Amino acid sequence: MHSIEQQLDANQSRRMANEDRVIRGWDAVMAREDAAEMMVGKVTRDGKTVHYINVRKASGECNGRTKEGTLPELIDYLIRNNYA
Repeated sequence: MHSIEQQLDANQSRRMANEDRVIRGWDAVMAREDAAEMMVGKVTRDGKTVHYINVRKASGECNGRTKEGTLPELIDYLIRNNYA
């Protein structure tokens, strides 16, 4: 039979392993957000900063169109469509 100390050590090990998985997951999310942010361009129009991205085809090539929006919207769009 396991002692209480062994059970507590096993619980602590499981918690630490789970925490490491969560941290690695957040690191991956942050890396995708950073990559997406680098794909967003800025242009000044009428004294206001406008954020845009080049819309891509399914093959990954730019098709000549742009999409404008706020920075968080465009980052979300790029991640959701697996461009970043």
